[in-house]
Amino acid sequence: MTFQIQDLCRQACDADIRTAIAKLPRDLPQTYNRLLSRISSSGKEAIVENIFRWLAAAKRPLSVWELREAIAVRPEDEYLIRDRLVNNPDGVVNWCNNLVVMDEEEEIVQFAHHSVQQFLLSESSDTTTKRFHFRQTDADSQAGEICVTYLNFNDFERQLSSIPKNSYLIEPRNIAKAATTGSSRLAKYMIRVAERTSGLKRSSGAGLNMCHFEETSDSSKLKADDLIRDQYAFLAYASEFWWPHAANLCPGDSRGWTLWKQLLPAKNTLAIKPWITEKGDIDTAIVKRIIISENHCALAASVGDFGLAGDDFLNDLLTSIRGGKCRLVNALLHTGLNINARLPGLLEGLEGTPFALACACGNDEMVGLLLKKGFEGHAPTELFHPSGVPFRWAYRNGHSSTVKLLLKYQADVAAETTLVTNEGPEDEELISAHHQRGRAGL
Repeated sequence: MTFQIQDLCRQACDADIRTAIAKLPRDLPQTYNRLLSRISSSGKEAIVENIFRWLAAAKRPLSVWELREAIAVRPEDEYLIRDRLVNNPDGVVNWCNNLVVMDEEEEIVQFAHHSVQQFLLSESSDTTTKRFHFRQTDADSQAGEICVTYLNFNDFERQLSSIPKNSYLIEPRNIAKAATTGSSRLAKYMIRVAERTSGLKRSSGAGLNMCHFEETSDSSKLKADDLIRDQYAFLAYASEFWWPHAANLCPGDSRGWTLWKQLLPAKNTLAIKPWITEKGDIDTAIVKRIIISENHCALAASVGDFGLAGDDFLNDLLTSIRGGKCRLVNALLHTGLNINARLPGLLEGLEGTPFALACACGNDEMVGLLLKKGFEGHAPTELFHPSGVPFRWAYRNGHSSTVKLLLKYQADVAAETTLVTNEGPEDEELISAHHQRGRAGL
């Protein structure tokens, strides 16, 4: 109803209002599609799409200052390009056609209603507005790339020691005051930008007074990290939430993976790491807990950096296979885990391998992933050892598509069943019959 009222208020005259009433959308999806269509014709599609994704991915509400920096960063950037920063906070709301709102007191930007986010996360067949729809995992991955890019900016390597003592600069805040009317919202915004840009101790006086850098005692001395955080609004958010946002980064992700690895050493203090103790040691228990509870692929693929071995995560691999977490399993395989290890009691008290467990669960995506990994450095006969178990469990649990997948990889079921123990001839007959059906296309 709010969006429809706003639509009517935009009309220029009573005749236009009556026309608009006759064409009002019947439900929320139609209303949102109409608003998105207007955005599509405004020329602001790219920035609005970026805003939507950030608001959906954010781990806490973002201020307009944090958001304006986040949407200005691109994965290939090496420093903050301030020319990309939006100049007017009203633009964020106006460009999004009121699908987002900003609290003027707290300066927090959020979706106007939870249904807006739900609609953007849904599938769309409308070619005009389809670009605005996205998956939550894609928004999270994009946020992860931006966070690791931001924290690796060259800006943060600069030292304040290059600033000469007792040097003076014209204060940006007073330039803004002199150039704009203090009562306008734009003036207040420009003054706020100037304050964030300077971050310096100001001398008293009126007009275009000067910023004064002066020597002070250790207790009041400006510290480098304090000044940097004042000048980079998104730094506090990126420092705290870079690692949950980067959960889906994997070794194949090229630049994003390289930047992730550069943030792992304890000496990098910009990136907050919950697995680093106050003494600077690595708490491996926290690392393992995050990997499993957060489905954290990047940490899983980085266990070598924490002094851990692949075998330390064998139980985690089995848990992930049972839970169908394919991407996490893929990451865990980078630790050197052996998916063909024979484990006693894995399958209802019988010996089996992680690969056989995946077949028993009937997750074809997982089976396909493990088949690919298993054939890297292993002969097919090794992959299906102990013989017959993967096929047998897939069949017994009724996973016909998994059986087809195994047959596609030309598993020699007949030969393998001769080595199976604790199974009766009736089971062998069933497998043989199913095998023949598989040859015929099931």
